[in-house]
Amino acid sequence: MKRIANNVITGIDRKLNLYYYYSPFSGKNIVRRCTSLTGERVKKDAAFKGFRESGNRMKEASPIAASLYKMVPSELKQYSLYRLLTGEALKMLKAGKDPESITESLKQIHINPLLNQYFPIPSPRKTRLRHRRGNLQLTGSNLLKKEIMSIPEKTIPVPDHPISIIDNTRYVYHQQTPIPKTKYPELIYRCRLRECKKLKLWVRSSAFPGGPK
Repeated sequence: MKRIANNVITGIDRKLNLYYYYSPFSGKNIVRRCTSLTGERVKKDAAFKGFRESGNRMKEASPIAASLYKMVPSELKQYSLYRLLTGEALKMLKAGKDPESITESLKQIHINPLLNQYFPIPSPRKTRLRHRRGNLQLTGSNLLKKEIMSIPEKTIPVPDHPISIIDNTRYVYHQQTPIPKTKYPELIYRCRLRECKKLKLWVRSSAFPGGPK
C-alpha cells in the first residue's frame, strides 16, 4: 500500500502489525505488513543453518580476497577481480580447503600472471645497456648540478604560496556546503507520534519536487 501525503511516517507499529518506510526513488510513503522473522530466529533456528554457514564462509573469504587484491598495482585494480577472488575463495572453503592453501593457489592462478606482466624480468643484455645509460646520465647530471650550484635560489613567501591558497579555498568550500543531518534530505523531521513512540513523523521540503508549495 502507498500512502500519498505531504507528511511521511517511518517506523514499526506492533499493534497494527505494520511497517512504514519512505522510498526516495518513487517519493512515496509505503506501508507493509510486519514479518514474523526476527534476528534470534535466524541465529538459532535449524531452518537457517545453511544461511549461517554461508555467512561464516563469507567472513573467511573476504579477508583472503582483500589480502590478494592489495598485491595488485593500482593501475590494474578492478572491482571485478575482487569479486572473482571472493567467489573462488568461497567455493574452495565450501570444498573443505584451509585458508592458507586457498591464498597460495589463488595467488598463483590470478595474481602472479598480473605481476609478471606488469613487472617483467629484465634480460642480462638489457641490464648492461641500462647500466651504460645510467653512467651517462650520472655524468650529465653532475654537470647540471655544477650549473645549478651557481644559480641563486629563490624563496617564496608563505602567504603567496599556491598551497596555502588552495587550503583556504577548500576550508571555505566546506563551510558553504552543510552536510545533511538525515539520509533523506528532502524530508524534515518533526516529532514522534503520541499513539506510537516508534513511529516518526516527517514533512516534505518545498525545495524538492512533490513537496508542499
